Amino acid sequence: MNPLLKRKFIVLLAVGAVLLLPLAAQALVVDPAFYTVTRVGSDPNQITATGAWAENSNFSISWVITAPVNPGDPFTYHYEIFAQDGTGASNPGGLSHWILTVSPNFEFAATPSFAYETPPPGGFSTANGNPGLPSAILSGFKTAAGDITFTSFNAPVWGDFYAKDGNAGGIDNPVYAYNAMFGVTPTSGDSPFDGWIARPDSKGGGFVPVPPTAWLLGSGLVGLLLLGRRRKTR
Repeated sequence: MNPLLKRKFIVLLAVGAVLLLPLAAQALVVDPAFYTVTRVGSDPNQITATGAWAENSNFSISWVITAPVNPGDPFTYHYEIFAQDGTGASNPGGLSHWILTVSPNFEFAATPSFAYETPPPGGFSTANGNPGLPSAILSGFKTAAGDITFTSFNAPVWGDFYAKDGNAGGIDNPVYAYNAMFGVTPTSGDSPFDGWIARPDSKGGGFVPVPPTAWLLGSGLVGLLLLGRRRKTR
């Protein structure tokens, strides 16, 4: 291959790799076949749970997602947590709170009817009342409501949740649950995605914009290519 053409080919490959790299981390869109699902704490392939929440049918999280009917309509998300601990208490007594992860630019389409909290500096972590949480949740919302419905223009993708019991265990033996693959990015080969739950992604259905740094690096590589070509023609 001509050295000049070879150089052009290498630079173009590098530019393409830089611009496509952010897409590799893009969240996996949920197929409508999984818009109505229940995960249970007694199945370790679905949920990692402690104490009574890991037994029988003492803990479950269910969701129903309704897709937009008309252009411009939002998605409707409905989540329900059933939580029964060793004290015999059930919703709402068996649930202290739970956290749903969302993408950084998540927005409610309308003000929800339930109370919720956004992450404090540093995110939701074990340091602020979430024992056993595998890693900090930087983008999400926390609520004590076990049955919630909200609307959003953000399409569903696979993600994470965390829940904590409000009665059993205490400080020494806390009862909590989270999806089995918490913090792991799923691929299409992970179907039926038992270790994740559906949650809202980026606005507009999962488009991940290319960061400015990637554009700058790509532009710099193109500039070097053009500069080399200009010197060659002199």
